[in-house]
Amino acid sequence: MLKLCPVVTFLEGILLVLQGELYPIFLIMGDVCKLMTNCKSLHRLIECRGGWDGPLVLDADVLLELKFWSEHLRSLNCRPIWRKAFLPSRIVYSDASAVGCAAFISMNDKPVSHKIRDAIEMKQSSTWRELRCVRHALQGFTHFFKGQCVKWYTDNKGVATIIKSGSNKGHLHKLAMKIFSLSKEHVIAIDMEWIPRSDNEVADYLSKIVDFDDWGVKDFYFH
Repeated sequence: MLKLCPVVTFLEGILLVLQGELYPIFLIMGDVCKLMTNCKSLHRLIECRGGWDGPLVLDADVLLELKFWSEHLRSLNCRPIWRKAFLPSRIVYSDASAVGCAAFISMNDKPVSHKIRDAIEMKQSSTWRELRCVRHALQGFTHFFKGQCVKWYTDNKGVATIIKSGSNKGHLHKLAMKIFSLSKEHVIAIDMEWIPRSDNEVADYLSKIVDFDDWGVKDFYFH
């Protein structure tokens, strides 16, 4: 068992064999293979090689990737290669603006997830804000989504791609991994799809709502 520690020395040949085994199993494992390998931790380390049998020092990112496969390889090795098309049991629309984010489930009472941005979040990229919106809504709607297939619509093309395949940008990839982990924990299958902004007007409107009566005080006030 590989223990997660600051420095571990590995033979390069072992990593090359491991990486070569992971890529062909995409048909069985699904998008998680692309999600885990898109950060290219293993690939980046192997590119720094000094020889086939030379030692390599594994950094934190590589250790996390190896730890993931060690813990989840067996549980993920269960998907039929030829999958039947499924009808989603839940349909969600989400959008993020400069001031907030919102998502709603397309059902009779139309449950809504809404969050107002803080000063730091407002400075982030639109893709980061949209990913954070998906994560926030997923956390709030877990009781609706548990064990369900969810069709999720977003008007950001980058988000639809990153949630399925990850990102080379570390801060975006971490959000994609958190969404994946949350989905796996609650047995939620998300099918993310891009739609034009003109088809996402309700979520866009909700994301721009600012509740000026929703206020609070910081913790230091009570000290």
